[in-house]
Amino acid sequence: MFDNIGNKIKILATVIAIVGVLGGLITGIILIDELGARGFLIGLGSAVILLFSSWIIYAFGKLVDDVGAIREQLLSATPTQEESLEDELPIL
Repeated sequence: MFDNIGNKIKILATVIAIVGVLGGLITGIILIDELGARGFLIGLGSAVILLFSSWIIYAFGKLVDDVGAIREQLLSATPTQEESLEDELPIL
């Protein structure tokens, strides 16, 4: 469930963006009957806010992916404890 969490966060951000924009536009169209142009602007504003918030969530998912990749590179480049002991022992 928690494997590859950065990719799952990015997928969640994409879903939030799509659903938010579509939901905001549909809400704006519905509110045109009740509030006129202000109703559409309210729906459009909520769609834009959800789009911007999904960018922040996506950026966090990308950051998690990048930190995981850096960690993997460092772990593969760091010598094991046995290898470092061999380097420290004097030659007899």
